Amino acid sequence: MADKIVMGYWDCPYCDAKGIQGTLRECPKCGKPRGNDTKFYMKSQSHEEVVKNQEYLSEEQAQKKGRGGDWLCSYCGSYNSITEKICKGCGHERDNEDKTYFEVKKEKEAGRVVQPEMRAERSARELQRLVQPRFKLSHLLIGMGALFFLLFFISLFIPKTKTLIISEKLWDYNIDIEKYQRVSESDWNLPSDAEDVTSRQEIHHYNQVLDHYETKTRTYTERVQSGSHVEYSYSDNGDGTFTEHSHTVPDYEYVTKTEEYEDPVYVNVPVYKKKYYYKVWRWKPFRDVSTSGKNSDPYFGEVKLDEKEREGEKTKKYSIKARLKKKKDEKTYTVSEEMWKKMRVDSEVKVKMQMGEIKELVE
Repeated sequence: MADKIVMGYWDCPYCDAKGIQGTLRECPKCGKPRGNDTKFYMKSQSHEEVVKNQEYLSEEQAQKKGRGGDWLCSYCGSYNSITEKICKGCGHERDNEDKTYFEVKKEKEAGRVVQPEMRAERSARELQRLVQPRFKLSHLLIGMGALFFLLFFISLFIPKTKTLIISEKLWDYNIDIEKYQRVSESDWNLPSDAEDVTSRQEIHHYNQVLDHYETKTRTYTERVQSGSHVEYSYSDNGDGTFTEHSHTVPDYEYVTKTEEYEDPVYVNVPVYKKKYYYKVWRWKPFRDVSTSGKNSDPYFGEVKLDEKEREGEKTKKYSIKARLKKKKDEKTYTVSEEMWKKMRVDSEVKVKMQMGEIKELVE
């Protein structure tokens, strides 16, 4: 099916006349030629409306259209047909500075002023329209909202200086006591110092092995072509007309089908390996010696070791009970040993806090 040429329309920016046929180059109301603000459009929104409103150009008209976009005279600002080499408005011979309808449209969509160095004097009204600001309040509000969220997120991770009033200084010391003792263990590998060793074959892991296939039936939906229809699209020719393109588009429907298939069935086959059971001597946590206090000097508890015992890891924990100045609720904060030693009960101290934790003292 051959493409057809459809009538386009434009609005006059000088007298606000609407729906002027695209084949007319001057406004029938005020006589002004089409200028760089011209934007062609179609009145009909579908192929059916185009046919109903009889908006196809005649064969004679169509032969002169659809060859390319009009060009804008850089002297007088009038549009001319692509077939014209001399501007009908002022007699200027077309050269490289004369832009096409599509070039002008692209620059306007990009937010640039069209033809910043006009060779002929523009009217004050046209100049005012060219420099009109394109700023939108919605853009400002979106930008401010994003900036506020970003600043709030960053503020969560920035340490803030706070004043705390300390009511208690707390400490907890602990010593782990380990005992060398004979314990029972089992493993797939035998330690060199193992005693009373026994062993037996046990399941180490399972392997999946194909046993057989089962014939099953499944239902599925398949998309198949059931026919076709014609759709239409329209492209701006840039000369006051549009080209109608026809496309054959396939139609599809979903069909339910059934099929048989072989479903593999697997079984778990155990893999055996020798496992060892034995006695072995190990240092194991046995007990601990803990001390704690408040508002006092910390110390480790006295350790009395029995036979085959030894001291293990020693741990220290320091914390304070305090409230923010001008606040009543107290909280317990974990602090370093260095900070804890510098703090005093019933005194104010400035600290840097981040995410509810004390990071350092402010001297």
